Amino acid sequence: MCACAWERKKRRGAGAGAGRASLRTGRDITLDGMPCTHVTCAMPNGCAPARDVYHTVRGVSLHTDSQDPQRHLARALPSPPTNATRAIYRRPALPYIKTRRPRAAGLHAPTALHAHFLPPPVPMVPVYTYDDSAALSRDLALYILAQQDAALQRGDRFNLAVSGGSLLKALRAGLVEDAELRARANWARWHVFFCDERIVPLEHADSNYGAFKAQVLDPLLQHDGVLGPTCYAINESLVGLGENDRLAAEYESLLPAQFDLILLGCGPDGHTCSLFPGDTHSYLLDANTDRRVAWCHSSPKPPADRITFTLPTLASAHALCFVAEGAAKQPVLQRILQSSPDTSLPAALVTDRFAQRVSWFVDSAAVQDLSVPAVTYNH
Repeated sequence: MCACAWERKKRRGAGAGAGRASLRTGRDITLDGMPCTHVTCAMPNGCAPARDVYHTVRGVSLHTDSQDPQRHLARALPSPPTNATRAIYRRPALPYIKTRRPRAAGLHAPTALHAHFLPPPVPMVPVYTYDDSAALSRDLALYILAQQDAALQRGDRFNLAVSGGSLLKALRAGLVEDAELRARANWARWHVFFCDERIVPLEHADSNYGAFKAQVLDPLLQHDGVLGPTCYAINESLVGLGENDRLAAEYESLLPAQFDLILLGCGPDGHTCSLFPGDTHSYLLDANTDRRVAWCHSSPKPPADRITFTLPTLASAHALCFVAEGAAKQPVLQRILQSSPDTSLPAALVTDRFAQRVSWFVDSAAVQDLSVPAVTYNH
């Protein structure tokens, strides 16, 4: 296309017809479909092929190299003829158009393209995965000791909250039975609370305090006479008196203003602490409550009456750490450790809402067939 045709197009303004004409490839047709008659035009035969304009603007040639027909060449506009008057001939200012190869509609739709090339979604929180319980327990202990050191730099005590279940076995293996790591724990500075507690006597088989005593406190006494941490249990004298709200309030009064670390479990139904899913227990998931410890009544798991940390208590912690092991946890972890977690599950809600402070320690059986990177805790 010559300069005059370009100037005539600009005077007419961009329209629907001009847009279509830009794709034409006739040899002696200007961009607006008329032969060039401008008296100052010095280009032979009035005009160059319209396709020369097309391949320059779009950045993709309609011609093929004679040496390699498969290779498309981008060509520049031809230089002005030597007999042209420099004051009259002007190279048209081409608009910038992002290069894109033409493609058949629907052949590679963006959704199909993304689905094919994008990696599978991964969790938005660190997930440390282990093939055996021994390695998981050791790295979990190292993680806890790192939180201890950070806490003792902030103050003079390490405020830790623990859950019951299999988590306590991991604590024993990593912090009690490993002599090297046991020596690194500043037990006298540890103040241990319980994320939830069954409203039963402390010596009862369902007591989380009783389980912690059996797994951690008593074994520590067998190693160099270590007295262990200071533990905070429920007021046993209120058990069985129907004073469960008072019992929860008394335990709340013992809590520090902020925990350095809260160790959490995850049940097959997605509960954590004694925060259970479902409408029946939605009162436990009130993020605006002023209670830090609540009475959980009619628990789906016996015993029916418990006390539990609330979301504001978890929200204030410096760090939150989940521990989950076994193939039985795989279905629920699939709903939690995904890019769009199912926040109807309390464990998923906590993971999603406090993601910047959450970590997970899991074994390979618990995350089998999940899109979880195979990484371990970097200590």
